[in-house]
Amino acid sequence: MVTFKEKYKSDFYTKSSLIIQNNSTILEGLKNDIEVYLKNLSFINKYADDVYGKDVFIIGSGPSINSFDFQKYNSDNVIKMGVNGQIFNEKFKLDYFFASDYVNLKKKEITADVLNKKAHEGVRICLGRNINRTLPIKKSKYYIADEFIAELEPNVNVFYYTNDYKEVINRSYTKLLYAFFTAGHLPLLFSLYCGAKRIFLIGFDQGGNFYADGSLRTKSVNDQFSPTNSDLKVIHGFKNVIKISDFLKHLGYSSSIYSVNPVNMKGVFSDVYTEAYLHDNSIPLSGVNLLSGLFNDNVDN
Repeated sequence: MVTFKEKYKSDFYTKSSLIIQNNSTILEGLKNDIEVYLKNLSFINKYADDVYGKDVFIIGSGPSINSFDFQKYNSDNVIKMGVNGQIFNEKFKLDYFFASDYVNLKKKEITADVLNKKAHEGVRICLGRNINRTLPIKKSKYYIADEFIAELEPNVNVFYYTNDYKEVINRSYTKLLYAFFTAGHLPLLFSLYCGAKRIFLIGFDQGGNFYADGSLRTKSVNDQFSPTNSDLKVIHGFKNVIKISDFLKHLGYSSSIYSVNPVNMKGVFSDVYTEAYLHDNSIPLSGVNLLSGLFNDNVDN
């Protein structure tokens, strides 16, 4: 009698070979994903104890940041993470700096020399980049090139991703992979995975013609503070973080996320306001949650 192995052996190997050949792209993607997981876990584990159980201020460049008093809410229990041009803000000293877009680094004149100097002052430099991109710096428009990172050794930490925007939306990632459509996604994910107690997004307006320092944000000036198509992608990306946060809560994490003085980010996370912002924008105190109510122990009322 012919055995199962004798009957199906050749056919099994033939089919296996065809499966591998026809799914080589998927298998290569899986290989990249695993590599990213391992690299990112190493990065997160390096600083988890520094962030765990603390409040985190993630500082963007929207004008609403001008209605936030950093001295009022600062304490030893607060970790400050800034993105892009906020590395030059003299109102606070950053603990972590994040960037993921070479265009913004170049536009703000954030050179390797600048970052190395900040690193020597105690700022942890963290860059997000696509693991598949190895473009030389002269041809690198959005992606941070290897040679730029090499200039920062050993003062740089790299957080990797493999996927693009459509892949994020279609596959609804809830792990350690993400496409950064704003540098703010990077410290937010990092803080979540490090087990921060509360995370406050400050200056993430996602709309408007100008940055907080008055420099032009969009090519054309109008009277509207409406979000661009790029802003809408960023907001969608922030909403996807909620899925990741919910996933982590099943593992025992309990981070809370707040939008401080939200403009086009209303309703994405928990909204809180400073009295200065309400006053500057003629918004009544009633019916809104005040940031000071979350810092009763630290703030003189």
